[in-house]
Amino acid sequence: GKGDFIEVGSEFEAWFSLLYAVPPPVIFRGDLKSIFRICLARAERYLRDYEPKYGYVGFIEASSIALCLSMFLSLLGDGVKSFRSEALRLLDLAVTMTELTSFQTPYFLVYTLWDLISSKFEIKDFCMEERKFLLDLYGRSLSIIEDDEDLYVKVRSFLGKRRPSVKISLGNFYLALYGGILGLRELCDMDWDKLIRMYDVCWDFKDLKCIYRLSTLIAASYPYMYPSRSSRIVEFLRYYLTPESELSSILINDLNRIGINLKEDSEELISLPAEQAFKIIREALDSGFEKALFYTTWICVENPIVLARMMENVDVILSSILYLRSGLQREELRDRLIRLFKVKPQVIKYALIALLQREVNRRSISGYYWVIDSLKIVRNSISGMAEAERHYPDIVSKLIALNKRKRKFLELLGALNRLNHSIH
Repeated sequence: GKGDFIEVGSEFEAWFSLLYAVPPPVIFRGDLKSIFRICLARAERYLRDYEPKYGYVGFIEASSIALCLSMFLSLLGDGVKSFRSEALRLLDLAVTMTELTSFQTPYFLVYTLWDLISSKFEIKDFCMEERKFLLDLYGRSLSIIEDDEDLYVKVRSFLGKRRPSVKISLGNFYLALYGGILGLRELCDMDWDKLIRMYDVCWDFKDLKCIYRLSTLIAASYPYMYPSRSSRIVEFLRYYLTPESELSSILINDLNRIGINLKEDSEELISLPAEQAFKIIREALDSGFEKALFYTTWICVENPIVLARMMENVDVILSSILYLRSGLQREELRDRLIRLFKVKPQVIKYALIALLQREVNRRSISGYYWVIDSLKIVRNSISGMAEAERHYPDIVSKLIALNKRKRKFLELLGALNRLNHSIH
């Protein structure tokens, strides 16, 4: 019927002939999208099977198909809007190829596809999940886009002022943070590459709240950071700090306020009295929790135990971080955390998990018994407190999940569970 097919000219035939042996003079409109998807799936399959040690044939096949498909999209004019999801998949393919080799074709495709998407679409054309995907693609290809100032401005204008959405579950965030403070690295699965890409996007969008949050988490917990606590935040931020940047000035000032004065190749640490540190964190808290979390995690203080005790009446999460940093003996640290657990069990349970896991990691029978005794103490301490009792099983479950190969510890934990069930 009328409108069900389109006449194709020589440009389309040239594109199509690269994919199929015989270029048909008429292509039904309803088949175009399925043909495009078939070709795209073929390119994705070539790329999945690509291994450099076996040569570059698969990679060249994938990039050739991707180039043809991008040429096709550029010929559609405004009709490309019906290929919205396909354009995103193709851009993802191109960006992935740039991450695998330095061949120039994928880089050309990234420029071309970003230019096409930012020219023919508006951000409102995309659903929420697609917008998140676009921001992820933007983070992955930011270093490429920045090389073309005009394209960079165009893409940033297309993305608008929408803040990057960095979603990390409450459990993963605090397990990683508490574990990082105690020197543990295996408490949760985290896609660090994606997180750092999103951190780059936060800088590009000048999203200070996001920068505080992710700086705290990544510098504390990223497995490849320097072991020294102060060195981790300094070495991480140095990569981003530039003299002419307003954001850099804000963060350098933040570091100075918490006792970390940057030098050219090092840093000078100035330990602050607990009272002064308390005032600084309280002021930061007035600006937002993320800033206060950043300050609390990295502040240089003469007596973190005194500061932690002062913070208990202000924010128990910040207090728990200071206690974990304090160097308290394990029994006293456990007891302080139990006290905080009663107040905010949905978060402090992760601090207890980190502390108990540190002892399990020592792989000593005495350490295992200490953890079991500590769980009994926690259980008895919260008797009758419904909210804390509801979160207590999560501590046990996570310890089981983290220690599946520690048979002796699991036997002791199993006996504790059986005891708890017999009592209740």
